Amino acid sequence: MAFGGYGFICDELRPRECRGNSDFDIANNLTGNFIYDLPIGRGQMIASNSPVWLNEVIGGWEVSGLPSWHSGNVFFAGANAFVAGYSNNAPAILTGSISDMKIHLNGGEGQPLYAFANPSQANADYTGPIGFEIGSRNNLYGPGFFNIDLGAGKTFPVWERVSLKFRADAFNALNHPNFGNPTVDITDQAGPFGEITGTTGSDPLNSGEGPRVLQGSLRLEF
Repeated sequence: MAFGGYGFICDELRPRECRGNSDFDIANNLTGNFIYDLPIGRGQMIASNSPVWLNEVIGGWEVSGLPSWHSGNVFFAGANAFVAGYSNNAPAILTGSISDMKIHLNGGEGQPLYAFANPSQANADYTGPIGFEIGSRNNLYGPGFFNIDLGAGKTFPVWERVSLKFRADAFNALNHPNFGNPTVDITDQAGPFGEITGTTGSDPLNSGEGPRVLQGSLRLEF
């Protein structure tokens, strides 16, 4: 099964023609989490002698987070030609320098956003499949990804074995955009080569965190 040219054998008679990195390959991936009790309130480093009423406000808070970073997802430059398969665009043939395909975001701020320093040169580095000759599959990597989710919470004692827990969370707390892979069909005249048209939150092949989302909650425990 294939989706948009991914996850396929492009030539069933010569399966080695499409050997390459897996569709979900990520070269570097770092994730973590932390929980930190703020040293504020009675018996703590800060405001250790605060009265009971003030301690109920400033004491007992904790913050937590889930940071994540990974290098870009794989993709390849394609051509709207079915020279080796029945339903998938064939990879274009790289004839120039692969360094021209290195991610270098430029543009934006009301103008088109491009993934490459020189999109025209990057496009010129490719030629379409010739006969049964095709290019490399999944030999390029897109923009990197960074996200951090943050949360803060506090427990308020109400009665013996009864407490009220408050929590506030921010998903994609920095509202940092993570861009999807660029458009790299050398035969597509509608969209400029190398243009980035969306973020990972809207890309079904490179899903990720969307815009910042805030939520709060109260829970009574007994």
